[in-house]
Amino acid sequence: MIRNSRTFNLVNDNPTARNYLALAYCILGKQIGQIIKHPSTHNICATFDLYDEKANVRVVQKKSAKAIDYGKIIIKDLETDLISEYENIEIVARELNSDIKAIKQAIRSKHVFRKRYRIASKNKPDLEVHKSKNNPVMITNIITGQKLIKKSSVEAAKHFLITPPQVSYLLKYNKIFKNEWKIERIAREDVCKFTG
Repeated sequence: MIRNSRTFNLVNDNPTARNYLALAYCILGKQIGQIIKHPSTHNICATFDLYDEKANVRVVQKKSAKAIDYGKIIIKDLETDLISEYENIEIVARELNSDIKAIKQAIRSKHVFRKRYRIASKNKPDLEVHKSKNNPVMITNIITGQKLIKKSSVEAAKHFLITPPQVSYLLKYNKIFKNEWKIERIAREDVCKFTG
């Protein structure tokens, strides 16, 4: 017998022992209280890391998905321009009379929730509420240093004769356009610094 570990472990080092142990659990079951429960072959194969003939695949137990910590949540009401901050996602779900799953989906997809609210997590810098298509854009020529300010990414797209999604791509991945132009969003307050 070939051993895979320094100390012999009957279950890990001997596949035949694993098979017999799994078979015993299936036949005898496990007593829980006064009831004897019999596991399914699929579950027992996953527990003992065995081959499941019905599924015709090697069964591997699913690891529990890592819970994403959204932390504090920011909501911007697009009708009133009011920005609110909440301690956690559960409070937001109660406030908007929705379920947590829908709120998480709105955060991940960055879509406007109920055609009125933009929801973002403070823990994720790429989900900041203030970054919208209506924010000014600064275009910089990295060769000459020339700077241009455009009112929005749509105007920047018209300047370069490309589509707005292409500008969004350049902004998102911090790419240089035609090896010459760098495009970046700026806050409305900073516009006068560059123009004045």
